[in-house]
Amino acid sequence: MIDYAIDYTSRYQQVIAQFPGQDIDALMVTNPVNQRYLTGLVMSDAELIVTPSGSALFVDSRYFLEVQESRLPFALEVVQFADKYQLIPGWLSDHNLHRVGVEADFVAYHNFVSWQEKISGKLFPCRNIIENIRMRKDETEVKLIRKSIAIVAEIIKKIPDLLNNFSQITERDLSVEIDYLMKKTGAERTAFDTIVASGERAAMPHALPTGRKLRAGEVVLIDLGAVFEGYHSDLTRTFSLGEESEEVKGLFQILKSAQQAAIDHIRPGVMAKEVDAAARQVIEQAGYGQFFGHGTGHGVGLEIHELPRLSPPSETVLEEGMIFTIEPGIYLPGRLGLRLEDMVLVSQQGSQILTQAIPREMGLILG
Repeated sequence: MIDYAIDYTSRYQQVIAQFPGQDIDALMVTNPVNQRYLTGLVMSDAELIVTPSGSALFVDSRYFLEVQESRLPFALEVVQFADKYQLIPGWLSDHNLHRVGVEADFVAYHNFVSWQEKISGKLFPCRNIIENIRMRKDETEVKLIRKSIAIVAEIIKKIPDLLNNFSQITERDLSVEIDYLMKKTGAERTAFDTIVASGERAAMPHALPTGRKLRAGEVVLIDLGAVFEGYHSDLTRTFSLGEESEEVKGLFQILKSAQQAAIDHIRPGVMAKEVDAAARQVIEQAGYGQFFGHGTGHGVGLEIHELPRLSPPSETVLEEGMIFTIEPGIYLPGRLGLRLEDMVLVSQQGSQILTQAIPREMGLILG
């Protein structure tokens, strides 16, 4: 049996270690994903206040009993609120907390003003304190992501059978079957709305499935992911419905070269934008630079899109334990689109392709 024990104490210690640099004595965690990262609890309306001397979780009546009955791996005061904007300022004052950080990207302006009017101290907008910690996955997180990938691998094996009579099915038909098999195979849910885009619609990177029937002579782009115990996977494969044209073969070879160039650059200490540049250079030199508009990759974990970003503006330096996608694409408007996406772990030696066992060649469906 795989051990999925999570060291929440270490996570708390890493958060608290950021306080001196932020000049705060407490952090109010509003983002539900960050709350889950620190507690293991899934809540839609709660406030978690982290301090060096102890922490408190404020929940409403919907979650109070559930939280009380949870086997929390650390000492945590649980407080039920009717109006958190009245209750929490008093709690902060009672605990002599006067320099409180808030998650700037998750607190609405009017809520920030409401907090500031009521507390005795001062609020400090903070960005990415927990997100920066989440970039580096520990052994348990890697195991969970590998399990999520294993679910997707099983689905990929079944896609040729699903496409056996492709002329009789639509993009939406295929996406529904994929989603069903995902849950049947062990996913708690899909990581995002499964993308099935065929023909000219594949030129839209995030095209949602429609009632368009699949057609011989076209490619179909399938972007799918599973969630297992909160952790996501993300993979894109392209299938040719009938013998692919020389143009499609050539484009796909460019993508394979671009992806490999990016992977070859991955190691601790390299800037994320350098990995992006390695893939982008291959596509640009082949004459298709204007048809690759998105970043080369993004972090994957408790969210399908998280830090780091592998794109031209990124200033992130890669560190061991980061997990992200490498997904170069070429999209020719009104004609077709191709993308090759895999997940990679930054290792001490360089990198590991977590999706290595899933064939990377274009699938050929003769139908």
